[in-house]
Amino acid sequence: MIITVGGLAGTGTTTTAEGLSEKLDIPYISAGFVFREMAAEKGMSVLEFSEFAEGNDDIDKEIDKRQAEKAKEAENLIVEGRLSAYFVDNADLRVWLVTPFDVRSKRISEREEKSVDYKYWYFQS
Repeated sequence: MIITVGGLAGTGTTTTAEGLSEKLDIPYISAGFVFREMAAEKGMSVLEFSEFAEGNDDIDKEIDKRQAEKAKEAENLIVEGRLSAYFVDNADLRVWLVTPFDVRSKRISEREEKSVDYKYWYFQS
């Protein structure tokens, strides 16, 4: 079974993928895992590769491509990434997580050890 788990930053995609992986005894890969793999291939730290990848759409496309390839090669796999449902063609189940903006902001701020500054407004179109 191939399952994709996607959602915006802070929605809990990694936590969900890890939980499903443990419960179903199916391995999972994340976009972050592939990103770290690519950094190692270039002989860069994650921070260096992050700076290198900033504004480079080819890096994002390569992450998507690698995840899709891994899913095609696997019998059972959970693929975690914001857009994984769109490029993993052979997914049996696609999960999209939705979480309120304030909850996502809090999670991200705690993870990144930064404060949440609510002086900016969020508009959804």
